[in-house]
Amino acid sequence: MTNKEKTLRIEVIGGPMDGLKSILERNALNVIGNNRQKKTKNALSLNLIFDEYVGGQHAKIVHFENKWLIYDLTSINGSWFCSDNGISINASFSNVLEKITPDKPITVKEGSIIILGKTVLAFFLECEENKNNNASKEPDFYINPLENYQFNYECKEIWNDFYKNEHFQYCDVTTLFKLLKKRDNRFKNDNFVCGNKISRAFNWKELCEQWPENYNYSDVYNFFSEKKVISLRVIDIFDNIIKKKKINSSGKIISPNDIYQEIIDERKSVVAKFMEEDEDFLNKFSLRKSFNQLDICLLEYLQKFDSLMVGFIRYLKNDDYIQPFKKDLDTVFCKRWDISDYKNHLGMLLLKYKHLFELLSNNDPIILQKMNELAKT
Repeated sequence: MTNKEKTLRIEVIGGPMDGLKSILERNALNVIGNNRQKKTKNALSLNLIFDEYVGGQHAKIVHFENKWLIYDLTSINGSWFCSDNGISINASFSNVLEKITPDKPITVKEGSIIILGKTVLAFFLECEENKNNNASKEPDFYINPLENYQFNYECKEIWNDFYKNEHFQYCDVTTLFKLLKKRDNRFKNDNFVCGNKISRAFNWKELCEQWPENYNYSDVYNFFSEKKVISLRVIDIFDNIIKKKKINSSGKIISPNDIYQEIIDERKSVVAKFMEEDEDFLNKFSLRKSFNQLDICLLEYLQKFDSLMVGFIRYLKNDDYIQPFKKDLDTVFCKRWDISDYKNHLGMLLLKYKHLFELLSNNDPIILQKMNELAKT
């Protein structure tokens, strides 16, 4: 995929709107603001509905001479660019925040972080053809996970803690991790580095004291409802877990380890960064580091190939041919290996069972081509 086929996606990281995103349009003004109170008639590319410190039309992003530029639209509370992506890690930002003004735009790219009002946003590369904007429809922030997903006992208890505790107004990925940490007995006797870092992450009051003079801080969002908010990223994580469980035929019950691993695999939250850097945590909880996008595509292809094999079983009405392969393949996928180990073991399986693929495919050229492509990777 060439750079010409990619654009930028802007996405909220942390807070009640965690996971809200929009793909930037090259030939349009991409306006970010808060239109919950119908302050403006113009459509917004990203509507930060809960942040009262974001104006109706707060900032705009335009594509000019192969660059993405962000301008502040004379907002009351300002727009800020983080010149050091350590903003999500360090508590002292006074030297890394640069104010964005109408006459002094800032160039943004993949990995850039900006602050509008109280909302932190990051930029990610996105395929142009993947126009799945959630900014064009009204997002549902009030989904009750207990009514939509099946959890094991520990996970059920964290939602009971969340809904009964008046202190929690919303659940983003950081809050989800803290709730799990409280219930997961594996944290009790170990002082994991990631747990300590995440406990300090996004302490807005502490962080804003380091920010520019006269920055108006408030930790109260306006939710326009008595219902508690579940961030879109949390829901996306649960949906991704269920999709993977369907592929692997591993049931529908979501466990703490499923959540930890999916947070790491998603790679977009501060929590994921802290978890992936903590080797002791990964080892104790039998978790692996995230795969890159190429590796994820490879695994999805292998899983589809596995499903193809299952189809052959049904067609032949005789699984004596395939059972040894299925057993070996299941052994590979149940391991917590690095991607290089997955590739090596699956490559050996392809060579070991090459005659089987040829037999079951009846030398179908399409099937053989897929097998050869897979072997080359």
